[in-house]
Amino acid sequence: MRSRQEIKEFAKQAFGAQRSSSILALVLPGLIIFGLSLLISVPTMIASIRMMSNPWYYTSSSAAMPLMTMTSWLSIPLALFGFVLTVGICSAFVKVFYGQPISAGEAFTSLKVNFGRKLGGMCWEYLWLYLWTLVGMFSFFIPTIIKALSYSMTPFILASNPNVSATNALKLSMRMTKGHKGKIFVLYLSFIGWWILSGLTIHILGIFYVFPYTVTTYAGFFVELRNLAVANGTIHPSELDGAPMYYAQPQYPGASPYVPGPQYPSTPPSYAQQPQYPNAPPPYAPQPQYPPQPQYPPQPQDPNAPPQYMGAPPPPSTYPQPPMPPPPEVPQVQMPEQPPLPEPPAPPEPPQ
Repeated sequence: MRSRQEIKEFAKQAFGAQRSSSILALVLPGLIIFGLSLLISVPTMIASIRMMSNPWYYTSSSAAMPLMTMTSWLSIPLALFGFVLTVGICSAFVKVFYGQPISAGEAFTSLKVNFGRKLGGMCWEYLWLYLWTLVGMFSFFIPTIIKALSYSMTPFILASNPNVSATNALKLSMRMTKGHKGKIFVLYLSFIGWWILSGLTIHILGIFYVFPYTVTTYAGFFVELRNLAVANGTIHPSELDGAPMYYAQPQYPGASPYVPGPQYPSTPPSYAQQPQYPNAPPPYAPQPQYPPQPQYPPQPQDPNAPPQYMGAPPPPSTYPQPPMPPPPEVPQVQMPEQPPLPEPPAPPEPPQ
């Protein structure tokens, strides 16, 4: 992955290649949102004028409350429209980072494509940020900042991968930014000086340089994180619309080329295939064959000897063995004869 300085230099070259289109692609959505917000705030302005001209009218009647309520309700669809425009801006500046030409209304051309998916993905992200904000109220908002960094790639994923669902975009952003939240935080802090200069110039410098340059850098950091996650196996290409393992990289003069990740074979190697090293014996070398053992000469067999087990080794000595003496005879003990038992008496005859 490229360093932060390399990504910023790369983004500076990409933004300079089409400066006017990049400025208009970012300024036009901002002007439209600003104009709509002014239009929505007209009822609130009317209520404020009535309050200043006649305070009794504002406090003694409920005539101003419907105007205030109208402004509150109209601000909701404006915020949702701004969510989708954010995804369109991210899509435009990813193209800028790749050196692809864009038009001034690039953020509006993609509004019709997957409008509901983009709106759902951004609402899903901000819902979780709102919940983590409630948790952060009791811990100095540290969990909220961490989760905001973890969810920061969601609009870029929704913009670059049209087939990724709204909920999966948030999950992919969490996996993509795992272990890189500190780098994202430092990247944000590196623009503090530019933002201060933009504020001192009433944001004139921001409109013509700082804001497009910043968004292009964010898009470049997303490209780097995405390619690194795919190369490391953190995200499978099928989860990003089946994109290839090695994404096409933008190339500009003076920029260092990307180093492709390791290419693994399609089929795993056989387990029998062992690594070959110089001067190493071949894998699974055959065992040395020892010469056959000499056969012992047949020994004279004693007819009175007990039988040997089949396959038992012969005695180690080759000298003739003396015959075994016969076993001693056991004297037979004569048992005395028993006298015959007396015959039982005959049973009496039955009476006639």
